[in-house]
Formats: sequence, C-alpha cells, structure tokens
Amino acid sequence: MLFFVWSLWGEGNLTVEVASHETNATTKPFSMWENIEFDYELDAYYTNVSLTIPLTDRTMENYRTKTELELYTHLLLHAIPPSFLVLELSYNPLPNLGVYLKNQQRNFYDSATILGGSVNIVDSATVGFEEPYAMTLFLGNTVKFTQSDEDIAVGNRAYAGFIVSVSDGHIKDNILIYDPSIETEWKVIGKRSFKDYKLSYSYRVGLKYHQHPEIVSSYYVGFRRSRLDFQTDMLSIINNSAIDVKATFRLGSVEPIAFLAIVEKKFPVVLWGQPLGLSFGVGYAYMSDNKYTGLLKEEGVETHRLIIRPNIQF
Repeated sequence: MLFFVWSLWGEGNLTVEVASHETNATTKPFSMWENIEFDYELDAYYTNVSLTIPLTDRTMENYRTKTELELYTHLLLHAIPPSFLVLELSYNPLPNLGVYLKNQQRNFYDSATILGGSVNIVDSATVGFEEPYAMTLFLGNTVKFTQSDEDIAVGNRAYAGFIVSVSDGHIKDNILIYDPSIETEWKVIGKRSFKDYKLSYSYRVGLKYHQHPEIVSSYYVGFRRSRLDFQTDMLSIINNSAIDVKATFRLGSVEPIAFLAIVEKKFPVVLWGQPLGLSFGVGYAYMSDNKYTGLLKEEGVETHRLIIRPNIQF
C-alpha cells in the first residue's frame, strides 16, 4: 500500500512521449561495447561510479514524461529477460569518516556529544550505513528521461530488476569488522534531475548473508523517496522533503532485528549560480540484541538511537 501512496507524491498525471530513433539504411552489427554509458554520483553518504552495458540491440527507451505507476508497471513487466547490465562501485564517505574518528581521533569522537552526553553526534550522523563500500551488479530493464527544454542529464534513469552486492566490511557502532557478505535485492529505483526539480525513489526487498559467524543474516523491506523543487515555496513539505524507512528481520523467522525511519526537510538554494539542496534529517534507529551473537552480542541490550543527517544535494 505504501508503494502506491508514495508513488503518487510529486508526479501528476503526465502523458507518455517516447523519443523516436532514426534507422540507418545499412544494418550495423550489434556491439554492446560501443554503447556502454558511464555515470557517477557524488554524495556525502553514498558516492558511486557505474557502467551501463546493453545486453541486446534494443535501444534504451527515452521517456519524456510518464506517470510513475505506469513507469513502474512498464519496468517490472520488462525486467525479465534483462536488457541491461549495470556494474557499480560505491563508497560511503561519512560512515567511513565515523570509523576513522572513533579509531584514530577517539578524544574528538568521545567529546562530540549533546543532550548531556546521551547522544554522540558522529554516531547519530552515520548510523544506518553498515558497509564501508561495495561492488554491485544489476540485471534488468532501465529507461531514461528528457525534458523539452534541455538535453538529458546523465543519471536521469529508472531501473527495475535484480541486484547482487558484495563487500568485505561491516560497520558496527563505528567499528569496522571484517565480514565478507553478499546481498541480493529486487528493486525499483529511479532519479530525475533537472534544472527545476530533483526526484529520486527506491522500493526494495532483499536478503543479506554474512560470512562472519557473529553477524546474523537477514531479509528486509524498505523504501525511500526524495524531492527537491526550485519552483515552489522553500518551506513546502511535499515538494522539498524526503522519507526513508527500512525494516530488517532475522533470516528464517519473522523476528525484527532492526528498524530505521528518517524524515528530511530540504531547502533549495542557489550559491554562486549553482542550484543546491541543503537538507537536514532526523530519525529513529532500533537494533535488537539478537542482531549479533557471540562476542559482538550485547546481551539484553536493545539500542535506540536518534538519527541526525545533514547533507548537500548537488
């Protein structure tokens, strides 16, 4: 139900326009290497670079406008067999900074507290990110967007399909633990980034297997939605905000072991001629004492954390 409610937020009933593609008189043999596209994203929490590789001679569809529910339906119906392969390398800057500060600058880390020492600012700003970095493979369908008054921006795409991610690190309380892991997801994700607004969304279900014997494997459901609009009132809640929710359960049971919910308020500004989004998020994170076992387990201790998440959106 939440999927359909949030998919209607910020996108009116728009019409579909598919860009036409001219055909050459001479048919050229298909070569996926000639059609590879490079993309990147810079973010304080999730920075990545990726390659999109076509698996067939089918051209990536270029949608000018489309309602989100129609878009999701189209993507899901055409996710199998996969038409595109995406390879991505990601790095999480602020979570890694939190690990560095706790390990190398412990006095500063311990002094970064508020509310009488009950809340550590570094911990509150980095909670929710368990991997320092990852390598990801996506198989599925993808489309890209354009607007009539400007060329398509790199990264203006929506995806639906199967994702596999691997990493060898796990962050617990800003301590990095060696943990080869594999994560599989079925995901619908997209981003529209134009001069007047920026919209992103993610709906996912997934499994995560940990090789470390004291970290519990899990499954989860989650969604995130974010909109930044330079044409509406800066204080608008609907057009300049974000929400992120994730519920995690112990693999093989219905026992909840973690929950995260964040709401963000975004402020569109223009600095030195560059439109930016300043955001400030607050939220709540819960972790059961059964998320870990052995020496990593804190018996009978369930953690409840305040989340403070400042960010800049380019």
